[in-house]
Amino acid sequence: MKTRRPLAVALVAAALTGCSQSEIEEVWAFYLGPFATGTDTQTLSHNFTDASEPDATSSWTTDDDTAESEAIVFGEIIGLDTGETVLVINNRTFLGTADGDTTTWLWERFDNGSARSTHTAGYTYTHDYNDSQLTTIELTDGDVNGTMEGTWTVSTTTDDTWNEDDQWDTVETGQATSQIPSSNFLVKELPTGGEVPATNRTDETDCSSSPCTLSVTTNFEQSRAVSAVLTDYTADELDRTLENSGQQAGF
Repeated sequence: MKTRRPLAVALVAAALTGCSQSEIEEVWAFYLGPFATGTDTQTLSHNFTDASEPDATSSWTTDDDTAESEAIVFGEIIGLDTGETVLVINNRTFLGTADGDTTTWLWERFDNGSARSTHTAGYTYTHDYNDSQLTTIELTDGDVNGTMEGTWTVSTTTDDTWNEDDQWDTVETGQATSQIPSSNFLVKELPTGGEVPATNRTDETDCSSSPCTLSVTTNFEQSRAVSAVLTDYTADELDRTLENSGQQAGF
């Protein structure tokens, strides 16, 4: 049987004995709880005249109360000579660092860029975006050797900014409608009552200054409980028999 030591202890022992951190290869069974209902926030700024975000108040109340069984998957923890570790789980890899008896594995994915279209007749439209997703797995050594407990958190952020000239010649440019998606986020009140989506009209002044601008940032975060138990399996056995084994969450 393999001696079951906390991960942090194993890393320290490797350093004290002069062993290479890269010699640490452990197979763990991970018990993953369902993701809890996430928190979703949105911030918005713009320069559209007499426009505002629609009232999200509703006369309806809905409840969704569900329970879900946990998932079981196998993963491998590999030590690096840098003192860090790599967690391989669900066909993904996360780089980890230890602080006391807690190890945090994380990875951030991002995608950012910009799109721009201009016309010599006097029209410019731009869209800048910056999207990212940070996955953080934070586990603390349990009271029983060879166990860990903690959380798996996924934080997603999208950041979009659009700019467009307030007015332009539709005949010269061939651009008949606005490209800025203000109607998805803003409304204007009608003098007779009611609301209509706010748009950037080609022949009217719709913004306090040109260009019209709209910025929207959304943040969404979800967490799940995680517990892990060190197994006696080797990395070779993981590759051969355990990589695609386990239990899915839910039904």
